[in-house]
Amino acid sequence: KRRQAQLRKALEELTPPEGSPCQDVIYAGDMNWDDETDKPPPLEGRWIDAWVKANPTDPGATIDTDRNPMLTYKLKKRLDRIFCHLLRWDVHSIVTLGTEPIPGVTYNKMLRNKVHTRPVLPSDHFGLLLRLKRNEEPQ
Repeated sequence: KRRQAQLRKALEELTPPEGSPCQDVIYAGDMNWDDETDKPPPLEGRWIDAWVKANPTDPGATIDTDRNPMLTYKLKKRLDRIFCHLLRWDVHSIVTLGTEPIPGVTYNKMLRNKVHTRPVLPSDHFGLLLRLKRNEEPQ
Protein backbone atom coordinates (compact mmCIF):
# COMPACT_ATOMS: atom_id res chain seq x y z
CA LYS A 1 0.00 0.00 0.00
CA ARG A 2 2.78 2.41 0.91
CA ARG A 3 4.60 2.02 -2.41
CA GLN A 4 1.30 2.36 -4.30
CA ALA A 5 0.58 5.62 -2.45
CA GLN A 6 4.09 6.92 -3.09
CA LEU A 7 3.84 6.23 -6.82
CA ARG A 8 0.37 7.77 -7.06
CA LYS A 9 1.69 10.94 -5.41
CA ALA A 10 4.78 11.08 -7.63
CA LEU A 11 2.74 10.63 -10.82
CA GLU A 12 0.22 13.21 -9.64
CA GLU A 13 3.06 15.72 -9.16
CA LEU A 14 4.67 14.81 -12.50
CA THR A 15 1.52 14.79 -14.65
CA PRO A 16 1.60 17.93 -16.81
CA PRO A 17 -1.36 20.28 -16.52
CA GLU A 18 -3.86 20.16 -19.38
CA GLY A 19 -2.74 22.54 -22.13
CA SER A 20 0.87 22.64 -20.95
CA PRO A 21 3.31 22.91 -23.88
CA CYS A 22 5.28 20.01 -22.38
CA GLN A 23 3.20 16.84 -22.15
CA ASP A 24 6.08 14.36 -22.35
CA VAL A 25 7.48 13.19 -19.01
CA ILE A 26 9.74 10.27 -18.10
CA TYR A 27 9.97 9.05 -14.52
CA ALA A 28 12.70 6.44 -14.08
CA GLY A 29 14.78 4.81 -11.42
CA ASP A 30 15.40 2.07 -8.90
CA MET A 31 11.93 1.96 -7.38
CA ASN A 32 12.32 -1.46 -5.76
CA TRP A 33 8.89 -2.16 -7.25
CA ASP A 34 7.83 -5.76 -6.78
CA ASP A 35 4.67 -6.75 -8.67
CA GLU A 36 4.11 -9.65 -6.27
CA THR A 37 4.04 -7.58 -3.08
CA ASP A 38 3.28 -4.09 -4.43
CA LYS A 39 0.78 -5.24 -7.10
CA PRO A 40 0.85 -3.64 -10.58
CA PRO A 41 1.77 0.05 -10.62
CA PRO A 42 -1.26 2.39 -10.46
CA LEU A 43 -0.82 3.95 -13.90
CA GLU A 44 -3.69 6.16 -15.03
CA GLY A 45 -4.37 8.47 -17.94
CA ARG A 46 -1.42 8.65 -20.34
CA TRP A 47 1.04 6.97 -17.92
CA ILE A 48 2.55 3.71 -19.19
CA ASP A 49 5.24 1.28 -18.11
CA ALA A 50 7.77 1.49 -20.96
CA TRP A 51 9.03 -2.07 -20.48
CA VAL A 52 5.54 -3.58 -20.65
CA LYS A 53 4.72 -1.54 -23.75
CA ALA A 54 7.88 -2.59 -25.64
CA ASN A 55 8.33 -6.13 -24.26
CA PRO A 56 4.94 -7.43 -23.09
CA THR A 57 6.01 -11.08 -22.84
CA ASP A 58 9.46 -10.52 -21.29
CA PRO A 59 9.53 -10.16 -17.48
CA GLY A 60 12.57 -7.84 -17.82
CA ALA A 61 14.40 -8.58 -14.58
CA THR A 62 16.75 -5.74 -13.68
CA ILE A 63 18.20 -7.73 -10.82
CA ASP A 64 18.87 -11.31 -11.78
CA THR A 65 21.31 -13.30 -9.72
CA ASP A 66 21.30 -16.09 -12.31
CA ARG A 67 22.70 -13.64 -14.90
CA ASN A 68 24.82 -11.47 -12.59
CA PRO A 69 27.76 -13.51 -11.28
CA MET A 70 28.82 -10.62 -9.03
CA LEU A 71 25.94 -11.46 -6.68
CA THR A 72 25.85 -14.36 -4.24
CA TYR A 73 22.18 -14.45 -3.25
CA LYS A 74 19.05 -15.48 -5.23
CA LEU A 75 16.70 -12.85 -6.65
CA LYS A 76 15.09 -12.24 -10.04
CA LYS A 77 12.81 -9.20 -10.24
CA ARG A 78 12.13 -6.07 -12.28
CA LEU A 79 12.82 -3.58 -9.50
CA ASP A 80 13.80 -0.71 -11.80
CA ARG A 81 11.12 1.01 -13.86
CA ILE A 82 10.61 3.66 -16.50
CA PHE A 83 7.16 5.21 -16.48
CA CYS A 84 6.24 7.54 -19.34
CA HIS A 85 3.57 10.14 -19.95
CA LEU A 86 3.92 10.67 -23.70
CA LEU A 87 2.15 12.77 -26.31
CA ARG A 88 4.72 13.84 -28.90
CA TRP A 89 6.86 10.72 -28.42
CA ASP A 90 6.23 6.99 -28.26
CA VAL A 91 8.23 4.05 -26.94
CA HIS A 92 10.44 2.56 -29.65
CA SER A 93 12.41 0.07 -27.53
CA ILE A 94 13.78 -0.61 -24.09
CA VAL A 95 16.61 -3.00 -23.22
CA THR A 96 18.71 -3.92 -20.23
CA LEU A 97 22.36 -2.91 -20.26
CA GLY A 98 25.35 -3.42 -17.99
CA THR A 99 24.73 -7.16 -18.14
CA GLU A 100 28.33 -8.19 -18.77
CA PRO A 101 31.33 -8.18 -16.39
CA ILE A 102 33.82 -5.34 -16.71
CA PRO A 103 36.92 -6.89 -18.32
CA GLY A 104 39.82 -7.33 -15.90
CA VAL A 105 37.91 -6.18 -12.79
CA THR A 106 37.21 -8.62 -9.94
CA TYR A 107 36.68 -8.61 -6.19
CA ASN A 108 37.12 -11.18 -3.45
CA LYS A 109 34.10 -12.42 -1.52
CA MET A 110 34.20 -14.71 1.51
CA LEU A 111 31.71 -17.56 1.02
CA ARG A 112 31.51 -20.54 3.35
CA ASN A 113 34.86 -19.67 4.93
CA LYS A 114 36.61 -19.56 1.58
CA VAL A 115 37.64 -16.57 -0.55
CA HIS A 116 36.03 -16.55 -4.01
CA THR A 117 37.09 -14.20 -6.79
CA ARG A 118 34.00 -12.74 -8.45
CA PRO A 119 33.61 -10.63 -11.60
CA VAL A 120 32.41 -7.03 -11.29
CA LEU A 121 29.50 -5.66 -13.33
CA PRO A 122 28.58 -1.97 -13.51
CA SER A 123 25.95 -2.49 -10.78
CA ASP A 124 24.00 -5.13 -8.91
CA HIS A 125 20.99 -3.97 -10.98
CA PHE A 126 21.01 -3.93 -14.77
CA GLY A 127 20.46 -0.54 -16.35
CA LEU A 128 17.65 0.33 -18.72
CA LEU A 129 18.06 2.06 -22.06
CA LEU A 130 14.83 3.58 -23.40
CA ARG A 131 14.63 4.73 -27.01
CA LEU A 132 11.76 6.94 -28.12
CA LYS A 133 10.41 7.74 -31.57
CA ARG A 134 8.56 10.85 -32.60
CA ASN A 135 4.82 10.34 -32.63
CA GLU A 136 3.68 11.58 -36.03
CA GLU A 137 0.09 11.96 -34.86
CA PRO A 138 0.08 13.35 -31.28
CA GLN A 139 -3.18 12.42 -29.59
